[in-house]
Amino acid sequence: MGGPEDCRLEARRYSLREEPFAEALVARCADGTEQVVRVEVYAPTETPTARDAVAVSSNRSCFLSRHGAATCWGAEGDGEVSDTPGSETFRQLALASHRTCALRPDGSVRCWGMTGELPTAEDRFVRIAAGGYFFCGLREDGSVRCWGEDATPGTLEPPTDEVFVQISSGGRHSCGLREDGTLRCWGVASTTPSAPPKHARFVAVEAGHDYTCGLRTDRTITCWGDDPNGQLDVPEGRFLQISASQHHVCGLRDDRSVLCWGSSGMGRLDVPEGERFVEISSRGLGHNCGVRADGTVRCWGSDTYGQSTPPPSLE
Repeated sequence: MGGPEDCRLEARRYSLREEPFAEALVARCADGTEQVVRVEVYAPTETPTARDAVAVSSNRSCFLSRHGAATCWGAEGDGEVSDTPGSETFRQLALASHRTCALRPDGSVRCWGMTGELPTAEDRFVRIAAGGYFFCGLREDGSVRCWGEDATPGTLEPPTDEVFVQISSGGRHSCGLREDGTLRCWGVASTTPSAPPKHARFVAVEAGHDYTCGLRTDRTITCWGDDPNGQLDVPEGRFLQISASQHHVCGLRDDRSVLCWGSSGMGRLDVPEGERFVEISSRGLGHNCGVRADGTVRCWGSDTYGQSTPPPSLE
């Protein structure tokens, strides 16, 4: 396969025997070789069956069923758990500190929890991302709109001259992945998390609190920015997914095992032995959740508010 600088990302949709369709992100290289770097399989309702099924933040967790029904558990302050809509279906969930936004099948957004700014009724997105107290949405044309609390300059001001294929929001900044695998970030953090390594090419980006991680075309991980807890001390190996929080990072390996690094407090690095997952979310302050191949959920780390104890129907 060609070097990372010779590869471009290409999204493809195709039919599967068991499922109506899937979307693959393929790295096409100058030497003619290709590598599938990510696959998202969708159910008949166009809701993800594995990817985007679980999301965590602060002290709560949410799960999206195969048919798009949302279930949340953990800390309750402003209706983040109790106000979860039970009669709607969604494609994706994004959890900020005290608010949840969900992407409907038609691309519109519904939010609950702490009140605040909302996207317009006309806004349509293909993906959404949650930061500390704000959200960003990726439109079909690759442009981005952000909303919520603008605690630091530039947080809600994405570039208007870019086309992205993926976005991620962290504590006070966001990053977008271009089709050629390069990144552009915006917002403010304490040092330089918005400055990705020069000449690097990525297939996914994950914004942490004051740092950022990227999954390269060879599926290794590179992180940059603040490093008070060892978040930048990335272990060797190949990964399928990254999930970053304020104090730690977790990666889903090729064999579906999970490895976490950074601050070890609250048991956030104590991955259950022998478990295999199809997806993980590690954006909680002290906990993580993973989805097994059978669709059940296992969480680990802090459970002060019940955030690591899924409802019995999900275990």
